[in-house]
Amino acid sequence: MFAFLIIQICLIPHGLFANSGISFYSVQRLTVIPYILGFIGCCYFTLKSAQLIPNSNPNLNILRKSLQLFAVLLLGLTLSPDIAYTIVASIHVFFGASIFSLALLVAFWLSIKVTHDSTLIILSLVQLVAGFICFFSLIDVLWISI
Repeated sequence: MFAFLIIQICLIPHGLFANSGISFYSVQRLTVIPYILGFIGCCYFTLKSAQLIPNSNPNLNILRKSLQLFAVLLLGLTLSPDIAYTIVASIHVFFGASIFSLALLVAFWLSIKVTHDSTLIILSLVQLVAGFICFFSLIDVLWISI
């Protein structure tokens, strides 16, 4: 994915300063192919990683399912370009926010299951609450585009 990102940056350097993040490259004619290839590759390798997690540990099943869900959400994000003020942009934001929320949940779950450190768990909980506040603040963004 990073190789394709570097290609995109080389093709359109000012995209780094656009306010759309990497999604800027999803709507540029010159970079849409490297954008899609990079993300599809990421989806593929994420699914392959999920397959390598052994079935024997029930705790790891959650991680495997999370990786599989991440790959599906990332595919949705990839196939819904960030075209300003359209329903497709709302779908793109939904997928991006869902990926962000999934990452927060997995980090929180890992802090509880793996570390058992109360400070880390409290900080992860604060991060989780802040993340969900950010997620729900996007509802206005989603409705504006519809």
